[in-house]
Amino acid sequence: MKRIAFILLLWSQGILAQQKDIVTPGSNLVIEGIPDIPVSIKNDVQRYTESRGASFSSWHPTKKQMIISTRFANVPQLHVVQMPMGDRKQVTFYEDAIT
Repeated sequence: MKRIAFILLLWSQGILAQQKDIVTPGSNLVIEGIPDIPVSIKNDVQRYTESRGASFSSWHPTKKQMIISTRFANVPQLHVVQMPMGDRKQVTFYEDAIT
């Protein structure tokens, strides 16, 4: 009896380990006929879905520079770009959105 209980324990641990390697959709979705999605695929695709965009906000009032807006977390912040293809430099660090 102990041997059967031990085998069942190992088997259930294997199933739980396999379930952790699969993406679990939210309970608000009805999934029918769709195969399980391995977490490895989710991790590979994530770098393409977690991109950050920038949008033109204005020209600098006195210099030949561009001001852009980039979202950090859920709040857009302003950055200055000093030359074509130049790096952006963040100039606002507010908790509320910049408008």
